[in-house]
Amino acid sequence: MRLLFIRLSALGDVVHALPAAAAIKKGLPDTKLSWIAEPPQMELLRDNPLVDEVIEMPKSAWVSGLRSPRKFLSTQAEILKFFSNLRARKFDIAIDLQGLMKSALIGYISGAPVRVGYGGTRERADLLYTHRLQVGDFRAFDRHVVDLHLQLSELLLTIEGIGDVESSARAEFVLPPPKISNRENVDRLFSELSAHHLDAPPVPSGTGGGAASLLAAAGKDGVVAMIPGTTWETKIWPLEKWGELGELIIRRFGSRILLVGGPSDTVNNVIIKEDIERRCPEGTVRDISGRTSVRDLIELFGRVDLVVGLDTGPLHLAAAVGGCPVLAIHGATPWGRNGPYGDRCATVHLELSCQPCFKRICPLGTKECLTELSARHVFEQLEELA
Repeated sequence: MRLLFIRLSALGDVVHALPAAAAIKKGLPDTKLSWIAEPPQMELLRDNPLVDEVIEMPKSAWVSGLRSPRKFLSTQAEILKFFSNLRARKFDIAIDLQGLMKSALIGYISGAPVRVGYGGTRERADLLYTHRLQVGDFRAFDRHVVDLHLQLSELLLTIEGIGDVESSARAEFVLPPPKISNRENVDRLFSELSAHHLDAPPVPSGTGGGAASLLAAAGKDGVVAMIPGTTWETKIWPLEKWGELGELIIRRFGSRILLVGGPSDTVNNVIIKEDIERRCPEGTVRDISGRTSVRDLIELFGRVDLVVGLDTGPLHLAAAVGGCPVLAIHGATPWGRNGPYGDRCATVHLELSCQPCFKRICPLGTKECLTELSARHVFEQLEELA
């Protein structure tokens, strides 16, 4: 059977769809699963044991080309060729985990005779499905999207005649194995961290304790990864609070800190690094913004002892790796639906009446859900998780 698996968009969204793909491949092992996604997520899907074919859909390049009078016709031709090739693959089933008109259209244009998706989604995308999973409000805040995706995969298995489909209480995140180059890069990053640690003055006696003892007993490197960057302004915790949190981590845990992010996070991460060093000169902090690929991060998160960050792709990847406790800081986004998934994961947030609003821009113009969330409160949750 040829299956078109549709989950476009951001890294975290793709991570959250992995358990559904794993459930389908387990129930239908002879299925050829073709995952269609956008270019930034290719690295997570290529060489992934779950995925037999990765279909790259360059949506951003198409949008740019259609806006350019000079490129309009060539871009239009490229789009038509793309969907013609997609249809020529003769998929038996398309499953849409995104629930938007753009994703439902992909399944419809593919020509797959069976198209599975969520009922009652916005934009009336469900009109293009042949089979619908009725979940009420697909964006309800109290049901995790991983669990919803697993329910959708169970519907597909039922359609294919797989009897006694078990409720998937345990999600399986299958990731591509790191290459030698990924291990070597992470080795270099940890070597730099160790060299910097040797040059730093010792953490004052009397610090450490419960969580610090846990880190020491872990037999790893006593490293906390912090992920302060993301795209939505209603997810971003103020920079100075990261400095306060870093100081608390170093003085209480006696740990070293790695600041993780992409190239666009470099400026803010440098500010955070300098703030932590000013507050805690005896600490060891390294900024590795822009120096890690997705597969590097898979290797990295398997070696660190704690991860704390925002509701963003790398944090969800850390939860999927499952090598250490992960704490997510939430402002506008719903922690029940979009928090890190796993037994060793937790979220920290306030309980404001306007929260979560799930808006990219604060409707009140205050962002109090983040500005009023103290570093001490986040640290207490981190200490409890550790």
